[in-house]
Amino acid sequence: MPNAAEFLQLVKKAAVDAVEATKPVKIYFGRVVQMKPLQVQVEQKLTVGRSHLVLAQSLAEHKLSLTGKKLVDGTSIGELEITVQNRLAVGDGVILVRQQGGQKYVVVDKTG
Repeated sequence: MPNAAEFLQLVKKAAVDAVEATKPVKIYFGRVVQMKPLQVQVEQKLTVGRSHLVLAQSLAEHKLSLTGKKLVDGTSIGELEITVQNRLAVGDGVILVRQQGGQKYVVVDKTG
């Protein structure tokens, strides 16, 4: 039978193991290794494919509409649509957040 100190260590380990088993949200850094289909290497041994990745809108081509805005020089514009092209490319570093349960990774941004 374990003494009090050993018992406490066993309880602490069981608690840590229980939390890890639920796979709580965790932040990772990865690198884009392939574009078609998209694959991101998260760790040396883990590459995640497109079906397990959720991309933030800012990492895909998207359009912004500006209506009735004043520019810095005071000029007014009626309506302006801008296409933002901030696509991922092979070699880009990315920040990922693993969803609870570990099935999906949200790619939130590129690294500097």
